Amino acid sequence: MSLIVGVGASRGVTIAEVGALIDRLWLEHGLDPSRLTAFATIDLKAAEPGLVAIAGAYHCQLLTYPARVLATVTVPNPSTVVRERTGTSSVAEAAALYCAAQLGENARLVVPKLKSPAATCAVAEHR
Repeated sequence: MSLIVGVGASRGVTIAEVGALIDRLWLEHGLDPSRLTAFATIDLKAAEPGLVAIAGAYHCQLLTYPARVLATVTVPNPSTVVRERTGTSSVAEAAALYCAAQLGENARLVVPKLKSPAATCAVAEHR
């Protein structure tokens, strides 16, 4: 099974903050980072330096999707604040799930949204 990390972030988030959140993800959930195949986010964050940098650090693509697409994904932790700002009630969970479904079969969320002050992440897997 391959892993997709969905990430959401405030403008100006640093690679250090995103990296610490991703490290927490591996540690707390016992996931193998070598299974990571991509990072996914909303297209509004396609050029966000901290997200671009973390994808580069892991030698993965940063795949992006429009809010209207992410808004179609059912997630366990929707946010009205995120919906007001982006047009979708989820970025990290929705991007992870949508991307996993596009890249393989049997996509499912394995880690729901984790938060830091300026970032969120979630993990989906697929075959």
